[in-house]
Amino acid sequence: MQRETAQRLASAVQRFFKDKHDVDVVALVGADSFRSALWHAIQTVYGRPESKSADEVGRAPELHRAILSDTIRALRALIMSEEQQAPVQQSQPQPEQPQQPQQPQQSAPLFHPAESADPEQAFFDRLQALETERRLATAATPAVKLQPAFDDGPMGQEGLGSLPAPIVVAAPAPAQGQSRAQRGRIVPILSMKRPWTYQRDRAVITWPGPLPAMSDASHVAIAAVLLPASLASSFAHTPFIILRVTGVGDAITECILVRGADTTWGTTFAPVEANARFIRPIPTPWTLEVLNWTGHRLDLGQDGFLWKEAESVAKSTDVLVTGSGQRVTLASVVAKNIVVADDSPVLNESRQWTVLLELAA
Repeated sequence: MQRETAQRLASAVQRFFKDKHDVDVVALVGADSFRSALWHAIQTVYGRPESKSADEVGRAPELHRAILSDTIRALRALIMSEEQQAPVQQSQPQPEQPQQPQQPQQSAPLFHPAESADPEQAFFDRLQALETERRLATAATPAVKLQPAFDDGPMGQEGLGSLPAPIVVAAPAPAQGQSRAQRGRIVPILSMKRPWTYQRDRAVITWPGPLPAMSDASHVAIAAVLLPASLASSFAHTPFIILRVTGVGDAITECILVRGADTTWGTTFAPVEANARFIRPIPTPWTLEVLNWTGHRLDLGQDGFLWKEAESVAKSTDVLVTGSGQRVTLASVVAKNIVVADDSPVLNESRQWTVLLELAA
């Protein structure tokens, strides 16, 4: 098996746990345990007599499904194991501490598998408990990439190269006085960049993506939504707005934002709290909608109207962009005798909004 194929299988397992349980399975069980489970599944499946048939290429999808199934089953068993400890605590040696008076023993762990008769519910509860413990342990530490645990040479008879660590684990805490803020970047998504000649509703933006390569693929957040003052009447009576993001396969994630600073340009809506800004990194392309507090789409008006209708839907000072690229106002057309075709489609640039997407560096 080629290294690229093994990496695709590793990514598929990660996506399964992220989409189904919203957990980072590599950080949960540890990179070494993850690679071991995948490697063992590959060796097991390809070691079966029926896997060595002449039609191995034609049977590749079937073999890959078997590998995914075996890997997921092994990871589930590992998570349910009573001996499983949070990998973050094992990843770094702790300095010796002065001996303290013995404290009373802590209460029972967050979850014990025997508490639930339903195996699926037991697994889910155990998973959530471990993920909560991991996040508490790593809340104050930045993320760095794992280094591959194996050399690039062949592994076993199948010639499997090393599996690069597919996601991130916690790094040591920064020295005192050193900034803990992660470096990131802001990607603006503009309503004026949508295909407005046929996607006329301003409250909906289609963003093709893709999400760029990042040091932490799970760091996808909504930094802010900017709505212009010219549309203030559309959101004046909602205490908060909801940004709904729909991706491939109708995957949906949402972020709630409350009204913040007002400027002469417009209003900034920010997440209600810092940790609430994160959304699921669902596959692109995305459809972004801005909703009011009752879940109904805000009425931000439409673009794609004809120039002959402009006087009834735009102010004389609104900046209008025609389908042929002319950028004018109603006042400037009159003052400068600019000719615009009556049937030219028009975008009102003064009534556009923006989503500021926050991504890891």
